[in-house]
Amino acid sequence: MEGEAIYELQEALHAFFTEMADDPVCQLSVEPAVITCGGTAQLARPFTSLLDFDKNSLLLLEADGATPLGAALDLAIDQVLERRRDYRRCGLQAYRPVIVAMTDGQPTDSWERAAARLRALKDHVFLIVVATGPSANMAILNEIAQPERPPLLLSGISFQSLFRLVSDSLRSLTTSSGDVRAATLALQELSR
Repeated sequence: MEGEAIYELQEALHAFFTEMADDPVCQLSVEPAVITCGGTAQLARPFTSLLDFDKNSLLLLEADGATPLGAALDLAIDQVLERRRDYRRCGLQAYRPVIVAMTDGQPTDSWERAAARLRALKDHVFLIVVATGPSANMAILNEIAQPERPPLLLSGISFQSLFRLVSDSLRSLTTSSGDVRAATLALQELSR
C-alpha cells in the first residue's frame, strides 16, 4: 500500500481515533492500538486511552515492501492477551477485543500459526479481516478470517466508510448486550 491509498488510510485512522475520542461511551471503553506490517511487524501506537488521545497527532504510515502479516497478527494477539491479563490483575472486566487485519497484498511470512491462534480464540476475539484492492490474496485471508465473518473486500469504498463501520461495531460490542451478531451484520453490509 502506497501513495494515495496509504495517505487515505492514515487520514481514516486519524478520523477513527478522533471519532472514538469524541464519544463519551467509547472514551471509557475503547483503547485502540495500531500494529503495522510494512517491512516489519511493529507496534506503531500502543493501547491508548481515548481520554489521552491527542487529536493533533497523526500516525505516519509507510510502505516498505514486505508484508509480514503473520508476525503482525501474532503481535496483535500477544498485545490483546497481555492487555486482558492487565485488566484481570486490576480486577476490571474487559469487553471482547476487536482485531482489524487489513492488507492490500499477501503475507510474505508464515501466517498459519497466527491463523490457528485466532481460530482458537474465536470466542474471545472479534476479528475483522479487510482486503483492500485487487492484489489482496483472498484465499489466504479466508483462511485467516473467522468462518462467521469472512474477509471484507474494500472495493470502491473509502477507508473513512470502513472505519466508521468499525467504530459503529465497537459501539455495539461495548453496550451492555455486547451484540456480536449486530456488529457482524453491519460488517457484512459493507461488503455488499
